[in-house]
Amino acid sequence: MLHRLRQFFTALNPHLGVKHHTIIAAQLNEAEQTLFFSMDKIDQRHCADVALLCDQLSHATTLGVNRELLLKAALLHDVGKRAGDIKLHHRIWIVLLQAFWPACMPRLAERPDTPYNVSLNHPAIGADRCRLIGASPELIRLVDTHHSDSAGLELTLLRQADAQR
Repeated sequence: MLHRLRQFFTALNPHLGVKHHTIIAAQLNEAEQTLFFSMDKIDQRHCADVALLCDQLSHATTLGVNRELLLKAALLHDVGKRAGDIKLHHRIWIVLLQAFWPACMPRLAERPDTPYNVSLNHPAIGADRCRLIGASPELIRLVDTHHSDSAGLELTLLRQADAQR
């Protein structure tokens, strides 16, 4: 729950610093950057923070991680959430519902174009957006499965960093 408090306070001022812009420019091509910057500032900051942590984790492992793929996936894992899709007050409700009444979320998500639908389905939405810009199948798979039980080193590191940031 502590990481949720950190996320909340970061969301109040989600500005990107030099280290964030550096990793974005180094890892994403023009089309990928357009996707990245189509997200809300909150999600941009979250994804950039996840990428920075993934970078640290990739240097700490000796298991032959595909660092470029991991960092792209970290930066783009939430592109299924476009700017304006989920307001801050919806984010708060979604976190509380997932923590205390998770069975309610699928029912709320039945209506398309609701914040609950976007939150629940953002991996598939993001994978579709990546597919439209010609992203690699590996990147599409990581974006699509970052909340599922799929396996793989990059996915494990992405999930670990996402859970902490």
